[in-house]
Amino acid sequence: MLLAWCALAILLILLGYTLFKGYLRNKYTLRKRGYLVQHVGHHVHYHELVDGTVRTLDLSGEITVRGPYLLYPPNSNEWDHTVPAWARGRRNEILERVRTFFGREHFELSDDRPRP
Repeated sequence: MLLAWCALAILLILLGYTLFKGYLRNKYTLRKRGYLVQHVGHHVHYHELVDGTVRTLDLSGEITVRGPYLLYPPNSNEWDHTVPAWARGRRNEILERVRTFFGREHFELSDDRPRP
């Protein structure tokens, strides 16, 4: 019984360490680059650090079985009407940063966005 509790304690410590390490890595990347890209389920979260404030833009996408990650950002005409004010006029810059995160061969933009 004691062995089971020790094993559980070790697992919880390792989990906490892993989560904390990821948190620190993300915080460091955000401070160093000024932006951070995170892939969360079918969404991409683009975070930007400006004057100590983190701004976030949520973009939808989908993971394909044998192909690239498909991202469905607003097209050039819709972008400035649908994104927060801080992201207006910066579509190419933001999408290039997202593309760099995924790697060009694993990322594709699509205008054929599924509608809810």
